[in-house]
Amino acid sequence: MSQGSLGWAGPAQSDLLVHLCGRPTNTRQTPHVPPDIASASAAARLDRILTTGQMKGFPPFGAEADQPTACFSESPLPHLIHLLKRGWQPWGLLFTRQWVYDQGGEPVSYMRKARWDTRQRQDKPFAVRLEADPGEGWSDWTHEREWRVPLDPQRPYLTLTPQSVAGILIGDSSWQPTPGWGPFINRISGQLSDGNDPFDEPWPEPPPIWTSAPKWLWNSSTGQFLTSPQAPAPRAGIG
Repeated sequence: MSQGSLGWAGPAQSDLLVHLCGRPTNTRQTPHVPPDIASASAAARLDRILTTGQMKGFPPFGAEADQPTACFSESPLPHLIHLLKRGWQPWGLLFTRQWVYDQGGEPVSYMRKARWDTRQRQDKPFAVRLEADPGEGWSDWTHEREWRVPLDPQRPYLTLTPQSVAGILIGDSSWQPTPGWGPFINRISGQLSDGNDPFDEPWPEPPPIWTSAPKWLWNSSTGQFLTSPQAPAPRAGIG
């Protein structure tokens, strides 16, 4: 895992990277995504991440079956709005660019046929095919501005904490994740208890990541955010 301080993010870059839980309806899922996740809605996938504290990754197109990755988009706010208007679903998680880098992440390389055909195994998780020449088949995903984190095939997920998540993207102001169970509360006294009294019951609590992270609420009917997204505070960079 690489550590160190990245330089400044310029105006065409973003210091936040977004993991979108749902793609446009006319795009394919990688064949390695299990059916229960592939068939789930974007909101249900976000719910699973928040309640488990794990963001699973899967081998992307062009990678080997034992090369899972977690994927992110480096999208400044105007570009994120562009993606959402193009059909990306407004459910996801935001992370700082530094945090993704510290997990071993880096931007992908968009490759035309000559380089794509000579990829080494270690490069496949970070390669995305770029082609618009007649006869070669169209492939242009540069608008995704993608970063990827390689994952251990035996533990193909990132473990998330409230400190690691910089924001949560949602498309419904009434949506709430599935609550977990917190401390015991005594139904008679209303006080915290140890769970040994017949009147003790576990108290439902929202996932810690949900309660701590800023919410980015997208209104698809107006094509605008209803809450004001906040970028991370400026920090010293290198170079």
